[in-house]
Amino acid sequence: MIIFYRSTLLSEILSGHNKPVMSISFSPNRKLLASGSRDKTVRIWQLS
Repeated sequence: MIIFYRSTLLSEILSGHNKPVMSISFSPNRKLLASGSRDKTVRIWQLS
């Protein structure tokens, strides 16, 4: 899966997971992104 956000490849942003990211969801105001990974972690990312 290749996803761009404001012309930035999200795989560059989501480098905090140890296994592949399986799901993502943006907050309604698009300032936060939640990602879930096969490493059984969920991370919340603040987008600029």
